[in-house]
Amino acid sequence: MEAEKGEAKELSPDWIFSNPDNPRLIFTQSKMDTLLDSIREKGILVPLNVYQEGSKKYVLIDGERRWRCAKRLNMLTVPTYVLPEPRTRIEYILRMFTIHKVKEDWKLMPTALKLKDVLSEMPDKTDKEIAELTGLAQATVKRCKDLLSLPEKYQKLLLKEEGKEERDVTLTEDFFLEMMRATRSIKKFEPSLYEKYSEKGLIDGFVKKLQSGNLKNITDFRKVPKLISASRRGVAPQRIEKTLDRLIKEPTFTIEEAYQNVAEPVFAVAGIVRHCRTLIEELHTLKRNPKEIKASEDFVNTLHALKSSIDESLRLLVRKKSVK
Repeated sequence: MEAEKGEAKELSPDWIFSNPDNPRLIFTQSKMDTLLDSIREKGILVPLNVYQEGSKKYVLIDGERRWRCAKRLNMLTVPTYVLPEPRTRIEYILRMFTIHKVKEDWKLMPTALKLKDVLSEMPDKTDKEIAELTGLAQATVKRCKDLLSLPEKYQKLLLKEEGKEERDVTLTEDFFLEMMRATRSIKKFEPSLYEKYSEKGLIDGFVKKLQSGNLKNITDFRKVPKLISASRRGVAPQRIEKTLDRLIKEPTFTIEEAYQNVAEPVFAVAGIVRHCRTLIEELHTLKRNPKEIKASEDFVNTLHALKSSIDESLRLLVRKKSVK
């Protein structure tokens, strides 16, 4: 769908009405004040998009912030493009998506809620087809669908966060999208733990961890699938399950601590093995051409330090094995 450009008209703001289907549900005060100052100084540079519903009634398709500012400034008229009246509500919503595609992106949660209407009317459409209809990226459609799978209370909380200034926001769409990496891994590979807490319980546990200040970075959630996969590298499944159980129910126990306690050592060993194999191959290359070697003092000292470190590590491993 391409954005339409209707008949240009100057209309009284009093003849224009808001539309409840506008995905942009909440406006921050600072951005409204900035726009108000701009319109006061320069006027409305981008016309509003509306459709006519009566002799003196026009419904907004796009431009609600500009319309609100115009009313606050007691402007007599505003520039508009009058588009044909949509035949259906879904056609109207799709038109709004198309217009905003060429302007600026909506916030993800309001977009998801409006996309929900499209999905309910077109349940058989693939993500790719929905993306083509709305002008959204296919990845954005997928992210929106993920947000729609959240419990309703968290969808409402995300909308509430939209009205805050950026510095005051605590819960974000990205937090929940990253968190889903963790919950999906638990559901797939730790089904007994998933059944114990349920999807809602897992989400509640991770939200409490964030709110208590024990989540340094939302990308820490990416370590949960790695922690679970440590069982394939020799970590006892019971130890992993016990660590995950503690991670969910103890707000102060961080993902980083859980990962360091269980998974980091085995992944470190795997990394050392890879590096050592590469180093052995490179040293063999030198042995094949001994006359070409120009060993600097730094090179020799580094090899001695490496040998010392390897000897120490081997002693520790032998000692640990003898204790067992």
